[in-house]
Amino acid sequence: YCARLSSFSDRFKFMSKKPLFSLAAALLVSPTTLAQVTPAVPTAAPAATSVPESDPAMRLPELKASEWFDGQAGGTFGEKAVNLLPRAKRVAVVGFKVIFVNETFARARVRASYMPGRDTSGASAAMQVNLTGVDTATLQALTDQAYARFVAQLRAAGREVVTITDAKWDYSEFQTAPLPAEVSEGDTKGSAFAPAGMPLWFQLAEFGGPRLDQANSRAMGTASFKAGAPIMLAVTVVVDFAQMASSGNRSGLVARSAEVGTTLAMSVRRIDTRLVRAEEAKSGIVYKGDDAWLRLTKPLETDLEFAVLKVAEKDHGTGVGGFLSRAFVGTGKTAFRRAETSNNEYSKAATAVLERATGLLAKLFAENAPQ
Repeated sequence: YCARLSSFSDRFKFMSKKPLFSLAAALLVSPTTLAQVTPAVPTAAPAATSVPESDPAMRLPELKASEWFDGQAGGTFGEKAVNLLPRAKRVAVVGFKVIFVNETFARARVRASYMPGRDTSGASAAMQVNLTGVDTATLQALTDQAYARFVAQLRAAGREVVTITDAKWDYSEFQTAPLPAEVSEGDTKGSAFAPAGMPLWFQLAEFGGPRLDQANSRAMGTASFKAGAPIMLAVTVVVDFAQMASSGNRSGLVARSAEVGTTLAMSVRRIDTRLVRAEEAKSGIVYKGDDAWLRLTKPLETDLEFAVLKVAEKDHGTGVGGFLSRAFVGTGKTAFRRAETSNNEYSKAATAVLERATGLLAKLFAENAPQ
């Protein structure tokens, strides 16, 4: 279920050469015609993006984005979220954050069972993997670059993009968090970052978001209404560094041992995107317009090496260390692993998956452009 990344070479298509015009025929070309065929001088990239137009990352992926995202509007019979994208050309990015996972955990269990003539005991295993060697400044820089690139990719997809530098939204109605924020969900922990100049905030139904408080969800509806009903986006990208494996929770009738393991692999395994287009809103609730969620359906992964897996001092398991090696822990044991990286190596791998992730989301807007 993972899409492997590789470098893409430029593809050029050559037209077949046409016979050369004679000098006399060339002189008959009018100045107006010459002006029409003269290439336009490229304009400078918007200050809000700071991504050069020559950046290869601005090229939208060749993948079909609709095969990677799914979601629907609210309600039992809500329509597909992609159907909302052609309803406005303007897109406003009111929220953007990247969550970098730095701790992950897996467990497995075999339940004790009894049958006449056969009695099996239970078993369990667990593994915790922590990321070390990358600092806060590097993660903040990766977030700033991902946001700038996403804005540029949306513009490359043909959308008019409104950013925080273009329109100062009133974030006083949002409940913000300090930067960076420590978040957790299930057996995963990480640090959340927002781009410079944008506050960090969370909403219901996204990674690390609140379970009950709807203040930010309603504030987003109000912001869309005040901005003139563009498609307003709040994007959360989750960058993971390891894939955990587990034999699961099984009965002793069918299994004797419990096993867990890990493989180091940089990936974007989750993108939560809320889309709001509020033509009319009351107390933040959209009465006329659209409100939906888009989610990544399968992870994006790169095979770039970025870390080495080592046994931590408090380890009680028998796993095998090493980059991209699978460390399995047998029955009744708990293991602790440490993924050691550097700022430079981590940045290379994280940039690779972030470029593809934001580009794929922007590609979805290109595939569903206004008529």
